[in-house]
Amino acid sequence: MCASPDSYASNKLALEQTLLSAGAFPVTILRPGAIYGSYSHYPWEWYFVKRALDGRPHRILSYGGRSQFHATAAVNLAELILLAAERPGFRILNAGDPEPPSVQDIAEAISGVLGHRAENVLIDGGLFLRQSGGRAEWL
Repeated sequence: MCASPDSYASNKLALEQTLLSAGAFPVTILRPGAIYGSYSHYPWEWYFVKRALDGRPHRILSYGGRSQFHATAAVNLAELILLAAERPGFRILNAGDPEPPSVQDIAEAISGVLGHRAENVLIDGGLFLRQSGGRAEWL
């Protein structure tokens, strides 16, 4: 499937190619996964936290809970920025934590921290959920 020429992905790629090909100065483009950690602006885990706080006895997980959530710790991204600045170049770097957890791992870790017990309801395919006006992208 190809993205349309005016899509976010197409425009982002065009900008990256323009910056890299200009050659006026070194350019490092970072492509992090979902950024988490101190001062994160998006609570990726809210789906599970909210259900634990509500005491819900079940949690629905798409793809059998096996989906992996590619995230990047803010501290790891900061280190990558420092390393890239020390070695200027023309490049694109994908950035992610070395061991992406499964959605089920994330759910169970949050339940453990919050002292909540819930039964996993595993769905074979994808499940699209509406919450807070948006889709829970990684379920």
